[in-house]
Amino acid sequence: MYSGRGWHCTERLPPSNVSRKSKRMGKDNLVLEISSAPYIFTFKMYDWVRLDLDGKPRPINIEHGMKNVYFDRQGDRIKREFISQPCVLDTNDRYTVEHLPTHANHFYDVHRYSFDKEITIETNNKCHVWMLVEGSSVIVETAQGMKQRFNYAETFVIPAAAGVYTITNEGKGKALMVKAFVK
Repeated sequence: MYSGRGWHCTERLPPSNVSRKSKRMGKDNLVLEISSAPYIFTFKMYDWVRLDLDGKPRPINIEHGMKNVYFDRQGDRIKREFISQPCVLDTNDRYTVEHLPTHANHFYDVHRYSFDKEITIETNNKCHVWMLVEGSSVIVETAQGMKQRFNYAETFVIPAAAGVYTITNEGKGKALMVKAFVK
């Protein structure tokens, strides 16, 4: 997946930040939004003229929205604070793990895994939220023997109580997966 900045770029937008989910994103782009409760706290300043369940235009409060815009978030500050700069945490002949730093105001963190065959992960008593962002499908198997297949762009949760689990790549090429967890 390629954006104007490069392959698999990530933005880290803190709470109370104006973002756009526009039709300009283009073909073959995947947007993975990690949020604590987007259906409750997302404030829409413009909603692409979509209608609500009663067939009426959705209400939008531009005046209230403008009170929530941080006009100082621009220029070099965007590159420095809001564009994640991935760094490699671990690499070997089986996998690569990258840290995709989140904004200081985020309560979660993100790691990206790239692997050919399989990886074994420990929850370390934390819940993991995963998505396969490149590849066809993976099989997740817990130490207790539970197995489940997940396909490209599907999101799944591994409870902290799972302890150790293995993710096996079913595709022919590398699997690329994103894991979010509480800091």
